[in-house]
Amino acid sequence: MSTRFREWRKSLKTKSTLAIIITAAVLIETTSVVQYKFASDGIREEVQQRAESELKVRNLKIKNVMSAVEVAVQNMEWIVELCLSQPDSMYAVTRKMLTCNDIIVGSAVAFEPNYYPKKGRQFSPYSYKTEDGTIRSKQLGTDDYEYHDMEWYAVPMRNNRPHWSEPYYDEGGGEMMMSTYSMPIHDATGRTVGIFTADVSLDWL
Repeated sequence: MSTRFREWRKSLKTKSTLAIIITAAVLIETTSVVQYKFASDGIREEVQQRAESELKVRNLKIKNVMSAVEVAVQNMEWIVELCLSQPDSMYAVTRKMLTCNDIIVGSAVAFEPNYYPKKGRQFSPYSYKTEDGTIRSKQLGTDDYEYHDMEWYAVPMRNNRPHWSEPYYDEGGGEMMMSTYSMPIHDATGRTVGIFTADVSLDWL
């Protein structure tokens, strides 16, 4: 066998071996990509299912909290309307609201301008919980806190129906991020005279 023939056979064998190696590498890489894709799709689907399940649980919890707040305000609305002739009794009503409902961090009874002339233009007894859980009360309406223009007051007054406010930072009131549920209150003639509220802190979210 000639030397040239032997070199040709050796070269052909090397090329064949190289082709086999390359083919095997491509097959392995393709298999890995396919396996990764299926695994990735499976993981993605599992994560999505878990996220949807978690969102449903959270959504249900939020709805339950909102429903509890609405019921609490509705259950005490009649007391507010019964005590309209005793403006200072509103402080006791708002404190009672906080004492009976852990999730509520603030409550106000805010009246129309000059509803009680002796109390000034803005009269809104407000009670709130401090960080240590202590309940304190104050007069909410001041020159620096014009509540008549705020969403939690203006919208339910205008529409004469309950309203959940968008989340906001209550500077001058509860001093925290919160959302407020507001319900119009009426005098004996049916006239809307103010708003009864319950604040929920957004920290628990």
